[in-house]
Amino acid sequence: MYYLVQRGEPLIITRLARWMGVRPSTVTQVVRLLEHKGALQRNMQGNVSLTSTGMQQAIASVRRHRIIERFLFDVVRVPWHLAHQEAVGIEQAVSARLEERIIALVGPARCSPYGHPIDPDPATDRRTGQALLHVPLGAQFVVRRIDEEAEEQADLLHALFTAQLLPEQQVVIAATPPHCRVKLPNTLQVNTVTLAMAKAVWGDVLMP
Repeated sequence: MYYLVQRGEPLIITRLARWMGVRPSTVTQVVRLLEHKGALQRNMQGNVSLTSTGMQQAIASVRRHRIIERFLFDVVRVPWHLAHQEAVGIEQAVSARLEERIIALVGPARCSPYGHPIDPDPATDRRTGQALLHVPLGAQFVVRRIDEEAEEQADLLHALFTAQLLPEQQVVIAATPPHCRVKLPNTLQVNTVTLAMAKAVWGDVLMP
């Protein structure tokens, strides 16, 4: 839910179900439970929003998830395209004490392996920059982050890794969609980028 809030999208049951990959009826049950716990509220139109308590809980959950991703990738050496899925699988079992130890092992890392700040701030975490999909031909582009929805698709992440479209990587747009290609700096290597990949990669155009 935090991710949708961050993107400025409404918390609609059908949208949440699509994001989570479950049926709307399942989301409705979860929403009712979170309402009962004071984490969610509905307005007169039935739209759902996080309460202040819910937002605090969401921020803590996102922070823990990103720390674990960083730990799995940097320390355990889990492949980049699998770190998110593995973090989802273990994060509920991580105690506060173990989380402190993981933080110590991760060190001063500021972002997840996918470019998202480890300490999320809903006031500043709005999506900035632009998707690779919309970058013009010949532009120099630096990858900043991978879209959160793309993290749910290990095959897509593997394709991004193979194409070296990782956070802080600079590329030159050699061809635009529907047949997008990017050139790596100081090499002759040109990588093909599918539309799904181009939509998933966000960053900044570098001024000449």
